[in-house]
Amino acid sequence: ATAQALRTGLSEMGIAFYTDSPSNQIFPILPDSMIDALQKDYGFYKWAAYDAHSSVTRFVTSWATPMDAVEQLLADVRVLMAQ
Repeated sequence: ATAQALRTGLSEMGIAFYTDSPSNQIFPILPDSMIDALQKDYGFYKWAAYDAHSSVTRFVTSWATPMDAVEQLLADVRVLMAQ
């Protein structure tokens, strides 16, 4: 449920995905500047370069991932997108 909530929230913000993963792993394509900012507070992988200014990231959730952590991540992404 948390992976789906994260996938849906990012999609609604217009963020593209490298692949459509039906599992608890999602692969959003994010600007490198956003990745650097988010990695200060969140654990995820910068998986591969996508182009000169963005990369494919890998987020993994589990049964232990609290929904409020997903909601906070989405709120932080919204703030970074507005900058």
